Amino acid sequence: MVLLMVIMSSLALITDAKVYYVGGKQGWNQNPQLWLGDRTFKAGDILVFIYRKGEHNVAVYYDEFYYEDCAAPDNATTYTSGHDRVKLRKGYNYIISSVPGDCDDYFLAISPYAK
Repeated sequence: MVLLMVIMSSLALITDAKVYYVGGKQGWNQNPQLWLGDRTFKAGDILVFIYRKGEHNVAVYYDEFYYEDCAAPDNATTYTSGHDRVKLRKGYNYIISSVPGDCDDYFLAISPYAK
């Protein structure tokens, strides 16, 4: 009975997750901070990053120190497919394109907070 309750609560968390396309129709191309605005997220929500493969990337980490410099630490998880899905963890999720120039030229950096 307890196992069934754990499974049911886990399924409820999965079905409550929302999927967001970062940048909307613009994609992960130019100033996604405008898209981020005052959106609210929950842990488990999925952010989808669409971009031309090889042009940008998506580096995810959880240390604000690196975010201020728009740099990715060695332990960042980096995606390069052009159609990347990132599951948000509770707290701040720091996400940048670590391709040289992307922060300065395109402002490809967001730090969504998930409850």
